[in-house]
Amino acid sequence: MFRTIRTLLILSVLLYTAIAFAYDEPQYSKNFLLSVYFKAVELRDKAIMEIKKIDMEIKKNEETIQRAEKIISLAQQKGNTKAEMIAREALIKAQEAKRKNEETRKQLELQKIRADRSYATIQNVLSLGMKKLG
Repeated sequence: MFRTIRTLLILSVLLYTAIAFAYDEPQYSKNFLLSVYFKAVELRDKAIMEIKKIDMEIKKNEETIQRAEKIISLAQQKGNTKAEMIAREALIKAQEAKRKNEETRKQLELQKIRADRSYATIQNVLSLGMKKLG
């Protein structure tokens, strides 16, 4: 995840550099922008894939939380304190895992948004460059 953030930062620097050169050397900048463009698409697709994975993990966490809560309820009804204690530990672990996964999802969403912005900016610059050449 930190590698992706670093890559997005590098992508942003490259994008701003490309914009600065876009009007001076159209052919060089066009090729450069295309490479940055494809990197932005790659990062966006990777973020989408990771978000789907983390959504599945969050769903599993929610299912585990529900099962643990049912076990706690049944254990309380039957007076089985040992089962209740074990289920509470499982509940706490599942809630913590869900919290971490939700935090990771937020970070992935931010990465996707940044990649989308880079993608859109590059498209605009390329479009302006084509109009300038045409």
